[in-house]
Amino acid sequence: MDTVVAGALAAFVVDLSIYPLDTLKTRLQTPDLKSRFPNGRGLYSGLYQGVGSVIVATLPAAGVFFTTYEQTKRTLNSDTSPLNGSNTAFSHMISSCAAELVSCLVLTPAEILKQRAQVINKKQEAAAVDALGSKRAEAPRAGSEKGVATREARGSEVRGDDRRLDRAKVQVQSITREPCGNTRKDRLGGSASSSSIKGQGRLFSNFGRSYLALAGRNLPFTAIQFPLYEDLRSKISDWVGLRVDGTGSRGGGGGGGGGGSDLVKVGLVSGSSAAIAGSVSALLTTPIDVAKTRIMISSGGGGSGSGGGVMEVMLAIASKEGPRALMRGGLLRSTWTALGAGVYLGSYESGRLWYTSRNPE
Repeated sequence: MDTVVAGALAAFVVDLSIYPLDTLKTRLQTPDLKSRFPNGRGLYSGLYQGVGSVIVATLPAAGVFFTTYEQTKRTLNSDTSPLNGSNTAFSHMISSCAAELVSCLVLTPAEILKQRAQVINKKQEAAAVDALGSKRAEAPRAGSEKGVATREARGSEVRGDDRRLDRAKVQVQSITREPCGNTRKDRLGGSASSSSIKGQGRLFSNFGRSYLALAGRNLPFTAIQFPLYEDLRSKISDWVGLRVDGTGSRGGGGGGGGGGSDLVKVGLVSGSSAAIAGSVSALLTTPIDVAKTRIMISSGGGGSGSGGGVMEVMLAIASKEGPRALMRGGLLRSTWTALGAGVYLGSYESGRLWYTSRNPE
């Protein structure tokens, strides 16, 4: 129970604090950044778009992750395990990968909704609507010949604006939702049941691709991060006089291990270790993250990032946009991951120590 509570609390704090940076990273990785945010208009607004779905999914996902991680780690290090006494980095890697596979099942739907909401430019959309309304209000209503000619010209211009706005709306709709069953046959009155079946097939196909993309990004990330984190935490804990398991000071005055000084010390040790491990892992896995973003925001259309798996998307991006495009948003991602991982695991370990000291078995 201490793992679930501490993990959920840590996830909630981190997601709210670094969400704007995650939104900026996602926008930088979109293939049509210049058309979505022309001249940077709207790039820095609406930075909390899509946060609701993340908050709902993160709490159970974090609880599932840390429960699976701790249980797998205990199992692999038990006396009956064939891996007992072997390299601890290997058991930490297996434990983190198992935890990621389970938690990604919970996170995938929220991640799809989140990233598609993050790349919507509401400022540009609102400006287009305002401009259209202004032009309609300015259209002359006089019945003179000149007024009629002007009105016809204005009407032609407004109709053109209507068509451009309709195209913009279609683009926004294709981003924010999966166009399940919106085929020409369906619009002309095709079979509803056939449309529903096709829609469900698209839904499951999109979920499968998105899950594999998310897991494909998170597995190598955690395989690098957690062994490095555990190793750094162990070394720093020895240096500052904490127990190897991070549950209080050695020998001295810590009592039950939940004193204020121990909580701060555990949080700082865990946080600094996680920040270093997280930044390194994030930078190394940025190409996979770029491919994952393209898959998440795609609607099944063409273009780089919409078809195939992670490797196919990475190759398409490198071929069409150049290898540098695979590192787009890498520095920003590495920075906010260091901050996020530090707060995440620092508050997680402190919260677990605090909860355990007040709820002894």
